Amino acid sequence: MECGRTSRRGGNGQNGPGRHRLRQAGAVRRPAQGQHRQSARSAGRRGAGCGDRRHELVRRRHPGRTASLSRAMSHEHVRGGFADGWFPVELSQHVAEGQVVQSMLHGQELALWRPLAGSVQAWENRCPHRSVRLTLGFVAGDQLVCRYHGWRYGSDGRCTRVPSTPALAPPPAACVRTYQCREADGVVWASLALAPRGYPPRVPGLASCRSFTLDRGVEALAAGIEAAGFECSGSPVVWRERETHGEAATLLLQPLNADTTCLWLLVADAMSAPRRLAVAHRIKALFNEELSHA
Repeated sequence: MECGRTSRRGGNGQNGPGRHRLRQAGAVRRPAQGQHRQSARSAGRRGAGCGDRRHELVRRRHPGRTASLSRAMSHEHVRGGFADGWFPVELSQHVAEGQVVQSMLHGQELALWRPLAGSVQAWENRCPHRSVRLTLGFVAGDQLVCRYHGWRYGSDGRCTRVPSTPALAPPPAACVRTYQCREADGVVWASLALAPRGYPPRVPGLASCRSFTLDRGVEALAAGIEAAGFECSGSPVVWRERETHGEAATLLLQPLNADTTCLWLLVADAMSAPRRLAVAHRIKALFNEELSHA
């Protein structure tokens, strides 16, 4: 033993007498084996019922009119925050060849663009070079060009050319985040999941009438949609109106963020323009009345 130092342990390697007395007095406590895991499980159980309680409040507010709402809210897409579902983000007719259009899904800005010969792409609306919005850029053939420094990106999101250093290969890290995107029945569907579940919903024989934005999240909006005479149709983002003199409408829900939802109103493709206008006014008035009490 070195001079001037005091060992923290006794000669037999055990803790010194001071710490032994503290442990006997209860000043030093260690959780019993498995106590941490039990506390974590208890906390999980306390937080797991929040959605159920919120759904119960909606059920009490609209008694007898929440059958399809219950089916939709019990869907895993809804309870999981729509993590792996498909959502409408734009109409195909609004994304023409060579155009770049901005959209939003779950708070994520999207750059929707269509190559001169290809289908619509859904990318994060940010150039990895200087974080400039790609919707300010332009389409060149089958590539998207950032307008700030001219960096070009192929259909897989990887940078193909840097104008300032044309003789060098682009940096491997220069890659735009891409998302799954498909078109079906004139609607552009996108998902933020790496492997979306199933395929986008089908809405054949329908045409877009108009769209409007409401300051409500999807889950809070579902009660008002149900009360307005709509029922969930296969997907929690597709709601069809019960027959109303042959002019039933269909709503597609696009969650812009946690508190804002865009509603796409679809009607029969063969419906005349005056009748479409009448349906649009009727649906808008219906939601103004129902959502004020939802």
